[in-house]
Amino acid sequence: MNNDRDAILLAIRTCTGINPSQVKIARIRNTLELFEIQVSPALYQDLQDRDDIDLLEPPRHLEFDQNGFLLPFGGTAHD
Repeated sequence: MNNDRDAILLAIRTCTGINPSQVKIARIRNTLELFEIQVSPALYQDLQDRDDIDLLEPPRHLEFDQNGFLLPFGGTAHD
């Protein structure tokens, strides 16, 4: 795909039988250090009652720059 947004949308479309607004996505910065991850609002709902997970921010949708690329963790646009 041409950018992150298109790649994610295509991946969601290949998952039959799910409601796209309820898709559960985890974005992992570094698989060797799973201290912080970003999760979709639907996954956030599943995690909020767990005692072994600290939720650091309220749920929010993935953010993309004007070219459709994911903003880095922290929300700063690509250079």
